[in-house]
Amino acid sequence: MAAGAYASVAGGRAGAPGPHLIRHDESRGSIRAGAAIHRQTLSNRFSQLIQEVGGPPPGRAPTLHEQRSLAARLYRQQGRNPQLLLGHRQAATTDMYLASRGAEWIEVT
Repeated sequence: MAAGAYASVAGGRAGAPGPHLIRHDESRGSIRAGAAIHRQTLSNRFSQLIQEVGGPPPGRAPTLHEQRSLAARLYRQQGRNPQLLLGHRQAATTDMYLASRGAEWIEVT
């Protein structure tokens, strides 16, 4: 399934109206056009797209969350506002993306 037929992003191309930033374009089964896309569905589709473009095998490719975490860190490093750019209402949500979880680089001299 083409990514364009899967979802629309508010402010991007025209699609089904709805209050959600990322939403379904079409009604399918119990899913109605304009409804929010479930987080796991988005993550699964992201993984599928990585495979379609010849990316690393499952389990080795970075997850959507890991890429958003990297983006948050890079935004902060550039002096930009990661909370605003990631679209989080709560600073605590952004803090989860910025937490290193013990994965800091170790400098070897």
